[in-house]
Amino acid sequence: MRRAALLALLALAACRGEAPRHSQDAELDHLVDSLAPLVEQATGLKFKRLPRAAMVTRAQARAYIVHNLEREQGNGRGAHLARSYQLLGLVPDSVDLGQVMLAVLGEQVAGYYDPDSGAFFGVEGATPQVLRLTVGHELVHALQHDYLPLDSILRDLSNADRAAAAHAVLEGQATLAMFRMTPEIGDQVFDQAFWDLARASAAGQMGAMPQLAAAPRILREAVVAPYFSGAEYMRWWITSHPDAGPPYGDRLPRSTEEILSAGRLAAGDRPWEVTLPGSYGPTFSDVIGALGMRVLLAEARGRDSLPDPAVLGWGGDRFALYATPDGEALVWVAVFDTPLARDRAHGALADWPRPRAAYRREVTSLDVSGRPGLRLVVGPEPWSGWRALPGATASQ
Repeated sequence: MRRAALLALLALAACRGEAPRHSQDAELDHLVDSLAPLVEQATGLKFKRLPRAAMVTRAQARAYIVHNLEREQGNGRGAHLARSYQLLGLVPDSVDLGQVMLAVLGEQVAGYYDPDSGAFFGVEGATPQVLRLTVGHELVHALQHDYLPLDSILRDLSNADRAAAAHAVLEGQATLAMFRMTPEIGDQVFDQAFWDLARASAAGQMGAMPQLAAAPRILREAVVAPYFSGAEYMRWWITSHPDAGPPYGDRLPRSTEEILSAGRLAAGDRPWEVTLPGSYGPTFSDVIGALGMRVLLAEARGRDSLPDPAVLGWGGDRFALYATPDGEALVWVAVFDTPLARDRAHGALADWPRPRAAYRREVTSLDVSGRPGLRLVVGPEPWSGWRALPGATASQ
């Protein structure tokens, strides 16, 4: 469902400043039938079945977004994730992350494919051009569902970084195909110059999506990266593996580092699984990943630009949120490819996150199963865990 938020912005980027061409509204089923062959041509896959299609109101679309968010962020997961980001300095304490996510995802939504029902839903009020682009994009997701357990992939909550990497492949393939089906773009999607222009155009049109523009950067990147970085990954995959078919199944990337730096897995740079052993269990634990660490380091350095993924040196990470009588404590451990990459991160985080009342912080270099590692801890002053901070292990 996250994909619904950016399609209007992508449509503006596709226009590259030109006025949209208006046409008579067509029946949604007819639009689906007419675009299906173009989707097959752009992806190299054949539909096993076409999804049924129906129009819904904006209120119905919003209810669908709310339902999906409750399923993804329920049982306290959303609150724990928000608190973890707050302690890491990625989200202000005053921000209700759940409400921000709802506002961003519901902004200018034009349509969505629902894996549960196997149907595409167009949203009333979308312009003909945006609706056409949306149908093309979402039909790719319907096609993916013919070859992948799409619902299971989208709801895998065991490792946020691995899920984000798979999500980027799904959105990247759909975005690449959507642009490729646009007559004035076509195979320009395989040129780097096109993506440079598309990114610049989308950034210039951000004012058209004020909720996204005002969101914390960690959320903006989570929404935007699957489209652009995912599409550039798919561009690399298609040109590097012309006869291999899509990177589905065991070939799905396992980390966002692979999305940001294509070819790392082929070069033997596999992500490490970091484990935080301890005598007491956390209330919540997950992985920030290379994408999240780029944002964390940029925020810590006070920079608008994100670190170059080629020199980021991310090897794996895990954070854990602990409940204490005086407030939550957070421990984050990351491993790096080289001591230099670890030392750069250590320097950036030396004074991060910013101090908060009655809390202390500590950043330490440490050995993690023979790998250069880093541990960042933020917790209440009286927390007993300060006397026995957890170490970590890493394995592939």
